[in-house]
Amino acid sequence: MAVPAELWRPFAALAAHYALLVDVGVLPPVLRERFGLTWTARQQRRLRRFARVVRCLAAPVPPPPRIAPALFLAYWHTHRPGTAPRTRRPLGATV
Repeated sequence: MAVPAELWRPFAALAAHYALLVDVGVLPPVLRERFGLTWTARQQRRLRRFARVVRCLAAPVPPPPRIAPALFLAYWHTHRPGTAPRTRRPLGATV
């Protein structure tokens, strides 16, 4: 099911903002410096606030529903239609 662009764009912009915040925020300071990325105290507070919200939202959800999407994706990538059973390997397995 396709999502209309008018609905998708604001969500995608917000998701991209937080993805960048998390990606840069979890890097060690040495790597941030090497990559030339700035990191302010304000960004650190935002990251901590975002992490607190995520923890609060995830806490009441029992583990099976929390990990089910990841399990589905792992299964799909190893058993998707068109792959021969003999060539299926777990994600990350080398040849």
